[in-house]
Amino acid sequence: MTGCNQWSTTKLNGTQLKIEMIEDIAGRLHYKNLFGDWRMLWIDEADEIPRVAQVRFLTLLDDLPAGVVVACTSNCALADFENRFQTRFQVFEIAPPPPQEIQNLLVRIAPEISASDAAQIANFACGNVRQAMLDAQGALQQLN
Repeated sequence: MTGCNQWSTTKLNGTQLKIEMIEDIAGRLHYKNLFGDWRMLWIDEADEIPRVAQVRFLTLLDDLPAGVVVACTSNCALADFENRFQTRFQVFEIAPPPPQEIQNLLVRIAPEISASDAAQIANFACGNVRQAMLDAQGALQQLN
C-alpha cells in the first residue's frame, strides 16, 4: 500500500501520453511529494499510448526515482502489449464478473426490474458491468 491520495496521484488517459507530456512528467519526477512518501502516475487505457511515446515511456519507467509508482490499466489482453512493455510491470488480470453476480447486483439496486429481465440483461452483458447498467437503465425507463 503506497498511501497515495488525490494530491499525490496523477491520472492520465493513454491518449494523453504524447512525447511532450512524458518529457514534462520525467522532468518533475525528482521532486518530493508534500503529502506523503509516495506519488503515483496512473495511466488508464495504456494500450492507447502512441507507439513513439511508448518507447520514451519505457525509459521513464527504467529511471523512476524512489517513491514513485506507476500503474497502467487496460481492457486489452496482455499479449496485445509488446513484451518489453509487459516486463516492466507486475500484471494483475481481473476477470469479468459472471452473469449471476451481475444479476444479483441488478436485483439489489433496481428491484423494479423483474428477475427474468435482470437475468437476461446480465447474460447479454457478457461480463461488462457498464453495459448491464446501461441496459438496466433502459429497462427502468421503459417501466415509467
